Amino acid sequence: MVNIPAGAKIVTSRALNVQYGGHIANGALHVVNSAIENGYTVFDNVAEQAVHDIVHQSIQTNDPFIFYGCGHGSETVFTGDNLNVIFTTEDCEILAGRLVNLHSCLTGFLLGPEIIKKGGVSFLGYVKSWMWLTGDDIDPSDPDADPYDCIYAKPFWESANQYMVSLFMGRETEKAYTECYEKYNEWIEYWKESDDPYAAQIIGGLAYDRDIMVLIEEELPTPPSQVPLWKPIVAMIPIFGIGLVINQWGRDS
Repeated sequence: MVNIPAGAKIVTSRALNVQYGGHIANGALHVVNSAIENGYTVFDNVAEQAVHDIVHQSIQTNDPFIFYGCGHGSETVFTGDNLNVIFTTEDCEILAGRLVNLHSCLTGFLLGPEIIKKGGVSFLGYVKSWMWLTGDDIDPSDPDADPYDCIYAKPFWESANQYMVSLFMGRETEKAYTECYEKYNEWIEYWKESDDPYAAQIIGGLAYDRDIMVLIEEELPTPPSQVPLWKPIVAMIPIFGIGLVINQWGRDS
């Protein structure tokens, strides 16, 4: 378990000019605001600033204890604005000595373990494609779109964001992970009591995201050779394209 030291600084990367960019940038903005509200210094790289050279320079200059990134990803890559590659399994040494949260598909499968292998102190991410749902009247790529304003999207984003929010409230990483897991469960219980016609789909999606979240704080054995499915959730939700829209971050995004 890891505690955030007093006076810790945070560098972020929030993609905007990508598919679903409005929800990505503005969903992650809630994490940034939580850090500021709790007295942390944040060096926030959003939109055109969320690219490799600027993010790496920000880390080198500001020496943050925490790196938080929100954008598209794969097993080996984390990207920023316009899918600019920020970290890969071959280029992540700069995260040594840091606590890392990549809110990004699949990065927990290979990239996360590699970050720890190269000296990262803690990593939280997802081993499959993280997903959320929106009403079909919502455009998550709208630069002004905030997932917290959508009754279907908010449970997913608020749950995922809880990990960082808990850290900023003074929790150590294991406790923050537990509180994040519990936030998913709180929303699942809420939707169990709902008569919304899409409640079952929301519950299934939340349980899926909850169970693909991993916290890594020591080097792991070499992962299995089988690559996770890219679109594992689509078959679970037969109403796709009718009343809800599934949003996922994967290789084809």
